[in-house]
Amino acid sequence: MSVSTVQPPLRDQLSALMAEARADDQHDRRGAARYPFFRRVWIEDVDAGQRDCVAFTREISMASVGLLHNVPLVPGWVTVAVPRPQAEPLRLAAEILWCRPCGEGWYLSGGLLHGVE
Repeated sequence: MSVSTVQPPLRDQLSALMAEARADDQHDRRGAARYPFFRRVWIEDVDAGQRDCVAFTREISMASVGLLHNVPLVPGWVTVAVPRPQAEPLRLAAEILWCRPCGEGWYLSGGLLHGVE
């Protein structure tokens, strides 16, 4: 038995994934243009002033940041420290609004940016 008799052709599978992505985008009501931005960052607790975890940015806009990390984040204030070549890290104040698991110990979260520290 070939794989093609068990599963729809690749074109159909990819079309279904793209339809899911479009549906997800329709639920997203953010107005700011978002840009893919994959960078290793540090998430710091605002009150403790220390690094809590390493994360990766997924996307960024003038108003928000999407993150991928391996620890759950509690909604609230954090600092996202973005390393830069030959410069001090850019430290962004962010309010984490949501965090959800995305498989086997990984989490996605989103936060509003409130300024540069």
